[in-house]
This record gives sequence, C-alpha cells and structure tokens, in this order.
Amino acid sequence: MDPFIAKQVDVSYEWYFAPESLAAATLYYKEIDDYIGYTYFDFEVKDGRRFALYGPKNEQKGNIRGLELTFQAPYTSLLPKGLKGVSAGVSSNYAYADSNIKELYPVDNPFSVAGLARHTAAVDLWFWWRKFDLRFNWKYHSPFTTGFGWDGSELSALDAEMHIGASLAWLVNDNLTLRVQG
Repeated sequence: MDPFIAKQVDVSYEWYFAPESLAAATLYYKEIDDYIGYTYFDFEVKDGRRFALYGPKNEQKGNIRGLELTFQAPYTSLLPKGLKGVSAGVSSNYAYADSNIKELYPVDNPFSVAGLARHTAAVDLWFWWRKFDLRFNWKYHSPFTTGFGWDGSELSALDAEMHIGASLAWLVNDNLTLRVQG
C-alpha cells in the first residue's frame, strides 16, 4: 500500500475580542493522493473455486474542502449586578466539509468517503454559581459513511443525529462532585 498523502492549505482568522472570548473562521482544502479505500478482491483457488476478500486498495485521488466557524464567550459582564459570583457563557462550533472522493464499494453506487459528515454543529450554554454548574447543549451531524461493520466486510452509513442534553453538577468539595445529566 502507498501511504495516504495530502497537499493541503488552511487559512484562518481568529479574533480574541475579550478575555476568554473567541470568534474564528477557517477555510481548508486538501488534495488527496492515493486514498486508501476498501473493496472486494476476487481470487481463484487451485481447484477453480473462487472467493472474495474484502480489503484496502489505493485507487482514489480527490479533494476535501471545508469551513469551520467557532464562537465562545463568557457573559458574566452582561448579567445583572445583583448576581454576584454568577458566570455564564456560550461555546459554539459549526463545520462544513465536502469531498469528491468515494469509497470503492459498492461498485455500482459507492459510499461517500468514510467519516466525513457534511454538517456538524454544537452549542453549549453554561452557568456557574458558587458550587453549582448548569449546562445545556445541542449537537447535530448530517448523515455520513461510517467505518466497516463488525465483520469488516461492508461499509455502512449513519443517519443524521441531533442530541439535546443538560447537566447539573454540585462541587461538594475539592475531591467530590455530584452530577446529574440527561
């Protein structure tokens, strides 16, 4: 096998507009040589019988390109002055990725490159007061090709997923934190 080789460029802009705050945008482009895809190899045994073996093969060239956006900031200065000791903030990220690389299997309708979701996003909101930490989060990814099944013989696809969660933690002391999440 030849190694998976890429020529790539990343351009980013980062703006640290306040303490612990960031707004950033990144564009990237990766030109891939010798992508390692998986396919069936057909073999003939001595007595004329045939069998198929599923394995890696160098064959693809192509590109992966995308955009990433990040925003994070504490909002402590925006909270009412009567809420002394309270801090709050947001952390968020969005990523877009696209590729013209396809897996080698199935031959008649190959999957897109494994592990590359076109859209992913996350937003976390947090609040801290004395010994209590409250967080809300939302996460999403679009459908994408996953790795291979348990038997290693076929690719599969994962549907789009969205998760919404929350957690509440209580810092009992320096050695013990109790957390409830769902």
